[in-house]
Amino acid sequence: MVAKGNIDYINFPPEAVSDNVSGSIRWGNVGDASANLKIDLDGKQIRKRLFNPGQFEIHSFAITMSDKETFTFVVQQDDGTDTWMENDRRTITIRLPPTIIPRSNCSINYSEVPSETEFAKQVVDLAEINIPKIKSIHNGRNRDEKINIIIKPILLDSNGNDCPAATSGKSVLLNMHWFKQIADLYKDMNADNGSIIHEIDHAILDAPYDAFKANPWLVEGLADFVRYKLNYPREAKEKGDFKPGRAIPNYIKGGAFKSYQTSAHFLIYLEKERPTAIKELYQALIDNANIDHVFINQFKKSKEEYVKSYEEKYDPKSYDNNSNRTRFNFLNWILSIFRKSSPPR
Repeated sequence: MVAKGNIDYINFPPEAVSDNVSGSIRWGNVGDASANLKIDLDGKQIRKRLFNPGQFEIHSFAITMSDKETFTFVVQQDDGTDTWMENDRRTITIRLPPTIIPRSNCSINYSEVPSETEFAKQVVDLAEINIPKIKSIHNGRNRDEKINIIIKPILLDSNGNDCPAATSGKSVLLNMHWFKQIADLYKDMNADNGSIIHEIDHAILDAPYDAFKANPWLVEGLADFVRYKLNYPREAKEKGDFKPGRAIPNYIKGGAFKSYQTSAHFLIYLEKERPTAIKELYQALIDNANIDHVFINQFKKSKEEYVKSYEEKYDPKSYDNNSNRTRFNFLNWILSIFRKSSPPR
C-alpha cells in the first residue's frame, strides 16, 4: 500500500507581515507503508526523507521574498519507483499583502497608509536603483542585508516636531505628512528624494551606536556627502510654517563639524586632498575606531589641521588676507633684489 503524504503548519502565516518570513512545517506519513516524501519550494526540492507509517517531523524555514509576491510549498510522495505522484500532494502558498512591495535590495511596507501606492512604488524604486550606487562609494555593516522601508502617517522627533525620516539599523521610517507637504510646496513628490537617500545611507552604514554618539557630525555629514554625490539637492522654499531649508553642501566658517550640509562641504574638500578618505572614514565608523586617531595616524594630520587649511581656502576674508600677504612678500622680494643690484652711491 502506498503511503499518503501529509502537511500542516505551525507558525506559518498564509499572509506575510514582511518580506522576511520564517515558520515551521509539520509533515509526515499518514499511510500504512513507508514512503519517500519531499518538500519543494517554488519547484526546488529543499527536503526529502523516508517516513515510516505515522511518522512526522517539523521542518523550520526562513525565506526572503525578494522581488516575488508569493512562495509555494509542495509536499509530494513517490509511488515506490521514484516517480512523484501528482494526485497526492499538499500545497501551501505564502503571500505578501498588497501593501508590501519587495525588491532585491529593499522592500517597502505602506500598510499604515494603504492609499499611497504611487508614492510607495516611487520610493522603493528610488532605493532599489541607488543602494548599489551607495555601496560603490563605501562599505557598511552587514552590507548585504536588505533595507526595510516603512511609511508612517506622521513622524515626530524627540521635541515633537515634524521629522522627514529616521533610521534604526536596517529600517528606514518615512513621514508621509512631510512628503505630502513637500509635494504641495514644490509641486513635485520627488523634490525631497535626497532625504530618502540620506536615510538609506545611514541604513547601509548601520554605524554602531557608540560610533554615532562620538561622531554625529561625521555620520550626518557623510550621508549628505552621498546625497550630493548622487545629485539629490533641494532648494529652500517656504509656505506658512513649513520651511524646508536648502539641502546643498555649503561653506560656513566653523561649520566643518556642525553636521549635515556644512560637514558634507568639508568632506568634499577632504576627498580632493585625500581620495581614499571617504572609504576610510566609513570603515572607521564601522570599526568604531577613534576618528581623531584615524586622521593623525592614517591621514598624517589632525582633523583640526585639515579644517584650518579648508577654511583658509574657502573663507573669503582669510583668502583675501593670504593673497595680500603673498603680494606684499613678492613686492618686498623685488625691492630686495633691486637694492642689491643698485650701485652704491
